[in-house]
Amino acid sequence: MTDKRVASEVEVDAIRREYAGGALNVRKWCEILDCSPETVRRIARRDTYRKVAASLEPVAVSPVAPAVQEAADESLALLARHTPKDQLGSANRILDQLARKGHDDE
Repeated sequence: MTDKRVASEVEVDAIRREYAGGALNVRKWCEILDCSPETVRRIARRDTYRKVAASLEPVAVSPVAPAVQEAADESLALLARHTPKDQLGSANRILDQLARKGHDDE
């Protein structure tokens, strides 16, 4: 029986850390590992490489630092003050879509 593994333990760990952080770039890993997107997704979801998963600590996603969140809020408030009222509705819809997409990827 041949070993069909495409990723090392270090690569598996990096994929899972990106996935836990919400920043998994599937295309990048497909190119690096020369594999399909589904293979990368299975690694990220811990469907494959279970023995590697047992040896590594799961990574907790850390919250956004308060200073970063405050700066982002200030930027959005400034943008809202300088955006014509008729454009605010569409901007809010776009922000809502992006927020939902971020939650769907988790």
